[in-house]
Amino acid sequence: MKNTGKFILDGLILSAVSLILRSAGVFFNACVTGKTGAEGTGLLTLVGSVYGPALTLSTAGVNLAVSRIAAEELGRGDPGGARATVGKAAAYALTVSAAVGALLFALSGYIAVSWLGNSDAAALLRLLAMGLTLQALSSAMAGYFTAVRRVTANAAVTVLGQAARISVTLLALSGSIGNDPRDCLFAVLLCSLAADGFSCLIHVILCRIDGKRLGHSGESRSGIMKRILSVTVPVSVSSFLRSGLVAAEHILIPKGLVKSGAKYADAMAAYGVLGGMAMPIIMFPASFLYSFTGLLIPEFAEANGTGDMNTVRDTAEKTVKTVLYFSVGAAAVILGFSYDLGMAVYGSTYAGRCIRVLAPLIPVMYLDTAVDSALKGIGEQVYTMKVNIADAFISVIAVWLLVPLLGLDGYIAVIFISEIFNFALSIRRLSSVTGMRVGLIRTALFPLISSALSVGVSVFAVRRLLFIPVGTALSAVVGITLSAGLYGGMYFALKRINCLQPHSANAGFHRVR
Repeated sequence: MKNTGKFILDGLILSAVSLILRSAGVFFNACVTGKTGAEGTGLLTLVGSVYGPALTLSTAGVNLAVSRIAAEELGRGDPGGARATVGKAAAYALTVSAAVGALLFALSGYIAVSWLGNSDAAALLRLLAMGLTLQALSSAMAGYFTAVRRVTANAAVTVLGQAARISVTLLALSGSIGNDPRDCLFAVLLCSLAADGFSCLIHVILCRIDGKRLGHSGESRSGIMKRILSVTVPVSVSSFLRSGLVAAEHILIPKGLVKSGAKYADAMAAYGVLGGMAMPIIMFPASFLYSFTGLLIPEFAEANGTGDMNTVRDTAEKTVKTVLYFSVGAAAVILGFSYDLGMAVYGSTYAGRCIRVLAPLIPVMYLDTAVDSALKGIGEQVYTMKVNIADAFISVIAVWLLVPLLGLDGYIAVIFISEIFNFALSIRRLSSVTGMRVGLIRTALFPLISSALSVGVSVFAVRRLLFIPVGTALSAVVGITLSAGLYGGMYFALKRINCLQPHSANAGFHRVR
């Protein structure tokens, strides 16, 4: 990296913003869940399974194409190329998203009744369809600011948009809407649509102001569009097929739960707890991580575009090692205080159980996301497309077979199978392409030992020394804070005595299995 200090500063800014937003998001999600109930949350998740493929088809690859191609143009000394890239990508995103949105709006009634088996979903789908163009345009603008390393612009837009979304929605829910889950869900999505429009407007204004300082590209307009399509098409195909298969998976889950013996309302409630309560907690620590991995795409793209494979390899190694250490610690903390988190945030012991079961999968999930970003940054989007499609097919088949037999436990097993399969193939590909060397003992053993010790000491202190009641917010806050402090202290201590220093290039490769 040419400017490590700026990269770290940008990452810290985005991490702080992401942490604030995720904290607000967890609070917001708890408020919405309390208003709509678990069944309403399950309906929202079900609607999202259809909206997901539509959003994916509208936006997939746009942010990646802009951030990667614009970064390559800047590396070649052609800032005008970066300006032309965002303009062409925005036009592409607007055209595709408008067509997809119109189709989803027209078919909303049919999809709600025939696919989802719930007529209440039609109105929700129409609202979501209206926001597709806004999301697509914002995605293109965000990619531009990532490429030119102006993360504060994206951070400002995200904060303002989310603040508007949360404040307006909570105001609406506290008004005269009533307690009907359908009315509450409609209000939530209507407020989200307004917030998306606000965010998109700010993004466009900032991008036009910033883009004026750039010149014109020496590359033909058709040449730029061809490069954009070379990124967006495989990513869109992959993401759309995967999202479509995931939608089929989510449609099959409630039906499978009913076949396993559960009532439909209970099945939707259980599904809502897992997807709408447990998963946000599981992914919460990633707010620190994903800020940096998003910034890695232009770094990988610029180094790969100039043929600097040493930088590509070193960046890949540092990324995997850092993410592994962070994710193992996060998994241990969430596992140790899962019951406290479930009760403190949602007042649900079942949510705590789901959090505990999913916590061991955190390192695989976090690493898979980071590795996927690295692969796309070096132009391996076709490979990731193949892996994602294969993964989605396996997941659908597994849901069809396991959920009717095992209920929600079967779906949890499917999540494990899917994540491990995807990660194994992705890390193998990144290793072979970049020559990355990851010492398994030095990158996995120390995090495991450190996390076990820090969480064990924290649990003992909270339960036996401080006598804080189990399942309270105080128990969760004190325990997590103490665990994180001890874990971070062990990390810096081990690093200081050179236990965490990377292997030399000739030290050999311990393949991650």
